[in-house]
Order: sequence, then C-alpha cells, then structure tokens
Amino acid sequence: MNILLVNEFYPDGAQPTIVGGVQARNYFVAKYLSEKHNVEVVSLNRGSIAATTLSMFPRLASLIRIILIKPKKRPDLIEASNVTTYFPAFLLAKRLGLPAVAWVPDVLGKYWTDYFPLPVAIAGRVMEVTGLKLPWNHWIAMSQVTQKKLIALGIPPERITVIYGGVEYGKLKALNVKKFLRPTVCTIARLLPYKRIADLIEAIAILKRKIPGIQCLIIGEGPEGKNLKSQITNRKLAKDVKLLGNLPYPDVTKTLHRSHLFCLPSLVEGFGIATVEALATGVPYVNARIPATEEITGNGKGGLLFLPQEIRDLAEKLNILFTNQTLYNQKKKEGQLLAKRFDWAIIARETEQVYTEAIRNFKS
Repeated sequence: MNILLVNEFYPDGAQPTIVGGVQARNYFVAKYLSEKHNVEVVSLNRGSIAATTLSMFPRLASLIRIILIKPKKRPDLIEASNVTTYFPAFLLAKRLGLPAVAWVPDVLGKYWTDYFPLPVAIAGRVMEVTGLKLPWNHWIAMSQVTQKKLIALGIPPERITVIYGGVEYGKLKALNVKKFLRPTVCTIARLLPYKRIADLIEAIAILKRKIPGIQCLIIGEGPEGKNLKSQITNRKLAKDVKLLGNLPYPDVTKTLHRSHLFCLPSLVEGFGIATVEALATGVPYVNARIPATEEITGNGKGGLLFLPQEIRDLAEKLNILFTNQTLYNQKKKEGQLLAKRFDWAIIARETEQVYTEAIRNFKS
C-alpha cells in the first residue's frame, strides 16, 4: 500500500523532538506502517509554528504547496491529520482521484475563541467545522469523546472509527534509570492557557510546606512560557520548578521515568498520550477529571483525578500519592496493565485496517 500522510508538523531525525500528542501519533504511526508499506510524509515544516496571527501567512503558503505537490509514488490513500491540513489534503486527493481519510485528535469548538487570538480563533473554528464536514471517505477519531463531537457535527457514526493514541510499551516499561533524589512531579505539555500549568505551579507552592524537597519539571514550550517564568519567580520557586523546554523524545521518556508522579491539569485533551506514557513507565498520574482522561484511564486507573482548576484538590491528590506508598504501588501496577492496550504496533494495525477498507469502498 502506498500511503501519503499530510501533517502540519512532522518530527524528524534519529532522536526527534516530539511536541504534543498529534506529533507523537503522526511519527509513530508512520514509523510502524513503514515496516509493511510505502509511507510518504508531507508536512508544513519540520519544526513548529506558534498559533499567532502572523503564523497564518506561512501556513497558507504551505497549504497551497501541498495542494500542488507531486507525490514520489502514486498513493493509494491520503490522510490529513489536523485542522490546517484538511482542505489541502482533501483537494489533493480529489485532484489525484484518491480516497481520503481525516484523522481527528479533537474538536476544539468554543475553545478556539477562549484561548487563541481572535483572527486565529475565527480562522481555526471555520476551518475546523468546514474541513471536518468535507465528504471524507472515512474519519478516524482519537477517542470516543472526539467521536461524539464529530457525530454532533452531523458526520455519520458508521463512517467514524475510534483509534486511540499509543506508546512503545515494551521500550518504556524496560527503561532502567534511577529515580530523582527529590520527590519529583513531571508534566509534558505545550505551554498553552488551557493546559493550566500555572495551576500545577501553585499546587507545588502549597506542597512545599508538607514536602520541602519537592520539585516540578515542566517539559514543553509555548506562548504561556513567559507568564509561567514570572509566576515561578514571584512564588520564589526557582529552585523547585524548572522549565526544561522541548527535549528530544528519548530525554523526555527518561525524565518521565525518573520522576515519581506525572501531572496534566489540562482542561482540553483529545486523548492524552503523555498520560499513557506515564502509565507505561510505571509513573502514577494526577490529572484533571475531564472526559478524555476518564475514558482512557477507565475513570482513574493508574492514578488520581482532581476537579479541574481546583488547585487545593490537585495539591491534596499529589500529596496522597507521595505519602501513601501502598496506594502508590497499586496505581503503578494498574497503570502498567492498562498501558498494554495502547501499544503503537496495535494502533498501526488498526489504522491499516481502516485504510484498507476505505480503499476497497472507494474502488467498489
């Protein structure tokens, strides 16, 4: 099978820097599909562009380039992987007379206007709704939560398949690194307002009174970085909370494995790959109780859930896992059992099946 994957950003290199769940899914699905199929990846660029008003212009230029591209081999199918790629990938598929699949990590809806500059929010919401309503041959949703959002847009349920994100389970479980000497909370996220990383920093400030040696490691970059730096300074947490920026993927997994807890306070997630990575490495989580996290964790297996934006509840749940070794060990075992179902090899096979069916239906 010849597969053309159209991505906004695609991590590259022997030790790629993977920013977010969308990039992780694109990278690992391409990697595992390439073992059996010819996979060509077309992306807007190899790095990342912040979602600002000015960023709309380079994105537009890249989209036009994708529509006119000549693939190295004629594809059997084209997949688009997010809002900015839906239109160019669909038009390219129509130009070449090929079936097209939309992979959908999430549907942001009203969150566009809540968390992005107005021009970006308007463009994003319009592209999201109109792009998802194009007559795709099939849609792949990253979770049942995302599937429900697609159905609410009027997309036929029988043409949507839920395929979760994944992890390299065997490799993550087999990591052998020493834990940090200090009690450590790790978070992995783009630094965007709805990720609520500021809530985690406030919780660390509270916990310092009970756990003096606690530290928090924040992996990721984004527009909230400056605000978080100011918060860390104002709360006198420079020695306890560290912004590590984006790291090569092997360094991300090692840092996570060396930590004692993972935390994702985010209000919006289509899936939450970093949470599953924590499960696979045997690191219990404390996450905001949102639908996607409840879904993938079976309502709290492998960790604890706190009320979104409730900082004291977050601090309390972190404290419980730091101080209750029996519960900690129980959550660690739960998490590793749960993570087995999310192996990338399984995810790639499920994706392959959707592609094969889409091609068959297109030809019939």
